[in-house]
Amino acid sequence: MYRFLFKQVIHFLKCISFLSIAGICSGEVIINEISCKGTERLLRWDANDQPFAGNWPAWWANQFDHSSWKTGRTPIGYDLGNIRTNLKTKLYGISPSLYLRKSFSVSAQNAASQRPLVLSINYNDGFIAWLNGKEISRANNGESKSHIYWDQVSYRTGSSSTRFTNLRVGTSKELLMTGENTLAIQVTNNDPLTSIRLEFSVLIDQEETQDKVLVPTSSTVSYFPGLIEPGSDIHEPAILDNKNIENESSDWIELFNSGNSAIDISNWSLSDDENDPGKWKFPDTTLVPAKGYLVILADGMDEEIQDSTYLHTNFKLDSGGEFLGLFDEKGNSKSAFSNKFPKQYNFHSYGTVDDSGELVYLSEPSPGSKNSGPAFSGKVKSPSFSTRGGFLDENIELEITTETPESTIFYTTNGSEPSKTNGSPYTGPMILRKVSEKKGHVIRARAFSENLIPSDTKTNTYLIDQDPKLLSSPTLIITGDSEKSLFDPFGAFAINGGQYVDNQWQPTSSSDYNNVINRGRS
Repeated sequence: MYRFLFKQVIHFLKCISFLSIAGICSGEVIINEISCKGTERLLRWDANDQPFAGNWPAWWANQFDHSSWKTGRTPIGYDLGNIRTNLKTKLYGISPSLYLRKSFSVSAQNAASQRPLVLSINYNDGFIAWLNGKEISRANNGESKSHIYWDQVSYRTGSSSTRFTNLRVGTSKELLMTGENTLAIQVTNNDPLTSIRLEFSVLIDQEETQDKVLVPTSSTVSYFPGLIEPGSDIHEPAILDNKNIENESSDWIELFNSGNSAIDISNWSLSDDENDPGKWKFPDTTLVPAKGYLVILADGMDEEIQDSTYLHTNFKLDSGGEFLGLFDEKGNSKSAFSNKFPKQYNFHSYGTVDDSGELVYLSEPSPGSKNSGPAFSGKVKSPSFSTRGGFLDENIELEITTETPESTIFYTTNGSEPSKTNGSPYTGPMILRKVSEKKGHVIRARAFSENLIPSDTKTNTYLIDQDPKLLSSPTLIITGDSEKSLFDPFGAFAINGGQYVDNQWQPTSSSDYNNVINRGRS
């Protein structure tokens, strides 16, 4: 068993919810919600077509919980001008990214103003700014609405000056809300071995009178050193900057106490092996608060963690599905899946949404709070193609099917991702004919059904009656959305602006980018 040292002996939790049934005292403790982490490189897009990594909500969204972030005053960074919050020990030679959030209140009068809203900013080397979940400005970080990963350097070196740039980002009425507003800024460095700095203010540009300052310089902000993606996935803050432990988000398990008083679960256990119910035991004085939650990280940690925020099991969850059970100190089952939990999917947790105990997939994971939001009973089966893609001698009749009843298939022919709003509904077999001796058909299909997670996208490329020289040559087919995956403005081969000096591409303005050479660090 593993020993963890906590700032407080009693562990109340702010995190998750889960499944199953167990009885004790006046209530019961159950596994209420689980989540298996996905890759932090996998992106999703919000309603405004803005990409972000990890679970909902994005770190720049108003509803994002940043309570575990540290606070400090601006200017923030190191090695450039006056610095109030020095992060050199956190970032120098380690990471090119820094993330900040600042909440501020706006009156109804100011929120209704038609005057320009100004972001006055000093940055080194690049930045992206969001206001109330909408991107408002960026520099040296590529095209608007492109995602910059935590380990990705800026495309261009910024000024070493501490002078401010005043950016009109829209009207106050367009961007502000009455009440609380949230400004989020990602700062990027062109080289982690050089300086990084941010200072800013937000104001309303008034005509013939003094500007209205909404956020002054030297403000207190919440910040997160860019050592991992700062999404809604859960990680252990106590080991975030520990160089001896890999920094990553974690699988997690949420317990819920339905009773009216706290329940002591000291020496209870969690296990992913039904033949070993005592695999991992809760430490002494572990309580689940009345009508409350306890979140445990299933990350397989095998060492002591000083001042840890969470409990850590000695096993991880299998995203392919496995047994998981909660047992009391005598080894009696208190909460468990009837057989095993099913396969888990990216961007979804698995748990209960009401007193019925029905288990569903949740697209808005809610560790430490009541489960809610869109719920799905399963996932649609991926479409099947009647003919496999590749080189073909003649025209074909292509049929697309799915094993999931009452589902609708959408398909595209331009390489983009099918959705209910992008592509055509499949209504019956289609005839694919020769396009040319060097071109073919790209068919991508995805299936949708009410109350089910949409299927994965199935892709086939059909090269009909091609040039004989191609048939005898090695062939690699790369398929993707031309704008998001391949070319300008967001694709892996996208290059915009700049110039070549001695055969080396160099940016010349803050809007230049070269995705070929600037997708993360080796």
